[in-house]
Amino acid sequence: LLLALLSGAARADFPAGETARQLGDFATAQREFQTLAEKGDARAQYALGALYLAGDGVRADARLAASWFKRAADQGHTEAQFAYGQMQRDGQGGLRADPLAAGAWFLKAARQGSPGARYALGAMFEAAQGVELDAGRALAWYRYAAEAGHPYAIERANRLARQLRDLGIRR
Repeated sequence: LLLALLSGAARADFPAGETARQLGDFATAQREFQTLAEKGDARAQYALGALYLAGDGVRADARLAASWFKRAADQGHTEAQFAYGQMQRDGQGGLRADPLAAGAWFLKAARQGSPGARYALGAMFEAAQGVELDAGRALAWYRYAAEAGHPYAIERANRLARQLRDLGIRR
């Protein structure tokens, strides 16, 4: 027991990894996150995926990032669901571009309050990307994104509302 307590694996600490990441000590962050991620910690899985996607302290590897994001997303981690959806939408990390599947991940994240996922759903409905064109739904998702704090959503919602109004459509 004492040996287990003294081992690095037993001391893995998400806050320590996050602090190290914020300070630019990516080697420490990777070490902390890796240990926890392998034990199933969704926060660490997402954080490790983000390191691999950005190449922060590790060789950039989109496939590995997608794998870690998927593990965390399957556990309901909101940011991982959004990140995995983006990779699936764009066909990154060895994933086949699949807007419909991406939309399903965005919806899961949006239902948990993700501003980015809500904005992405608005864009999908506005551009008919994997879904039927639906300006009303696009506008609603942009408004939900704005309520959740997305920085560009209110501008996009207002622009779309003006376009609909100019066409004589009230929303």
